[in-house]
Amino acid sequence: MKNPKLLVIGETNFIYSIILAQDRNCGYLLDLASENKIDVAIPEFSFFEVKGRIDERFKRREDKLKEIIFFLNDLMRSEYHKDRLYDVKEKLKQLYMESSKEKLDVLESTEDIKSLCISIPHNSDIAYRAFIRDVANLPPYKDNDRQIYESILSFTKNGNDYDTVIFYTSDKEDFDHQEIRDELKEQCVEVHFDSGNVVRRVMRTIGD
Repeated sequence: MKNPKLLVIGETNFIYSIILAQDRNCGYLLDLASENKIDVAIPEFSFFEVKGRIDERFKRREDKLKEIIFFLNDLMRSEYHKDRLYDVKEKLKQLYMESSKEKLDVLESTEDIKSLCISIPHNSDIAYRAFIRDVANLPPYKDNDRQIYESILSFTKNGNDYDTVIFYTSDKEDFDHQEIRDELKEQCVEVHFDSGNVVRRVMRTIGD
């Protein structure tokens, strides 16, 4: 008897949780993909969204560090504060100088994740269908979520050789709608919002 083929579809939060080490279950699923025990697919739109989030996160940090360093420089005009604050300022300057390299390291880890996944393509037809969802007031209601969801619908609609397909997102607020559940059910896609449940479902299926 052949081993069951299983696909887990993630989205932006899946990538982000691995990068920030917020969810060990997502890391474990990626490990299974690296061992060819399951496949993991993520929309390419999500990788672009993650890059945007990372750029924004580091820009906020660098702006805040510059602001604090400027404030310390102002305080250090006083002889009383100069010696006391020197080491603090130098450490903050070091953090600021290392920020660019840290950002590159994070972006590189994103590419490492991408290399282990199937990249779900995005195109003008998907963008148009996402626009139509907006006009029809269908969930998900955020523009980026619509782009991601329509990518997933297009990918699963084209047929596949998997025995089990799971869509996992921690974004229950935006994706837990009956319309979404019904559309994915028509394409034999299970929806899960808890990574622990996904791991248990995967383990039952692949028998490890």
